[in-house]
Amino acid sequence: MKKIRIFYTKMIKLHDVIIITKEKKNYHYLKNVLRIKNTDNVEIFNNTKYIFYCKINILEKKIELIIHSKKKFNNESPIYIHYAQIIPKKIKKIDFSIQKSTELGVNEITPIYFKKKNNQLDSFIKKNRRWKEIIISSCLQSERMRIPILNKPIEFEKWCEFIKNIKCAKVVFSPNASLKIKDLKKNINKIVFLIGPENGLEENIEKIVSFGFIKLNLGPRILKTDTASITAISNIQSQYGDI
Repeated sequence: MKKIRIFYTKMIKLHDVIIITKEKKNYHYLKNVLRIKNTDNVEIFNNTKYIFYCKINILEKKIELIIHSKKKFNNESPIYIHYAQIIPKKIKKIDFSIQKSTELGVNEITPIYFKKKNNQLDSFIKKNRRWKEIIISSCLQSERMRIPILNKPIEFEKWCEFIKNIKCAKVVFSPNASLKIKDLKKNINKIVFLIGPENGLEENIEKIVSFGFIKLNLGPRILKTDTASITAISNIQSQYGDI
């Protein structure tokens, strides 16, 4: 028997019967992609601290998932990580960064754009729907219980003004910085970090620092924007989290 895991958006109680009809996205996924059988084990997570286990009843035009038990489970990191990313010119790069950052345990993601890209806001908002799907898929794969928050794309200076009032460690990465993640305070439980686009953030770095950010260095090599985000999260998790 294979283990099957799906995400459900609503609250669940024991003995609930969840009906998935042919019109629902999960129907195609279960019936045609996973080819489920009545003997398979299905786990459901719904952005709570519980895994729900259910029996399967496959009918002609619908699938019934009958909840028979639940278990409390937590594999979230002790540090809250907010990942902010300047949207790169090759916008598909952020797809990979969102996928891998979710797998690595990030809690919140904010796409950011500069004023000159304001006319692209509609396309960014459409992309947000795609990014949400990537996040859910990554949670399924990595067996996370909590879905990271995906904020709407926001203009760079508006975000800086907003984030300066949030009580947490604030980090921006620069190849010219002398400090590294290991040089931060030891009792950090919440951190926000900003990753720049392909050409970096050096022309804006002092403005970012004026909003309370600390400049840190990710090493002697110049990293691509998608590599930098993964490296940053891995370092943060290693220093303060559960890696």
